[in-house]
Amino acid sequence: MNKRQALLLALLDADDEGTISGRTRLQKLVFLAQEEFSDDLDTSEYEFYPYHYGPFSKDLLNDIEALEQTGLVSERNIDLQRGEKYIYELEDDGRDELRQFLSTLSPSDRREIEERAELVETNFNDISVSRLLEYVYNQYESYAEESVL
Repeated sequence: MNKRQALLLALLDADDEGTISGRTRLQKLVFLAQEEFSDDLDTSEYEFYPYHYGPFSKDLLNDIEALEQTGLVSERNIDLQRGEKYIYELEDDGRDELRQFLSTLSPSDRREIEERAELVETNFNDISVSRLLEYVYNQYESYAEESVL
């Protein structure tokens, strides 16, 4: 595990149910955790580029798949009339692994990851995806260039 994966797991852990609903939401929450809040964390963050629904990171998608394969995160998909929706859930092993990893960090790095996750979850996880996208597009216009909306 690395710090950026820890931030991803911490975002899931910050939710009362340990879930994030939707790939688009997941991408935007991680993006905002990196962009909106302190940049004091010494980590190799995800590289985002403009895509169909704003900032997108292939490395983030790869990390979530790797975390799923190791049993730390589960992914469920729900069939909808217009496609599918993915639900990401932090497993007990993922929570344990996160706690173990955080315990190896300096107090400031641990606090930074936990605070970023809490702030993003509190401010953005419960709003609609359309409002989340509107916020991201308004605040980070260059990431809306490839948008299909």
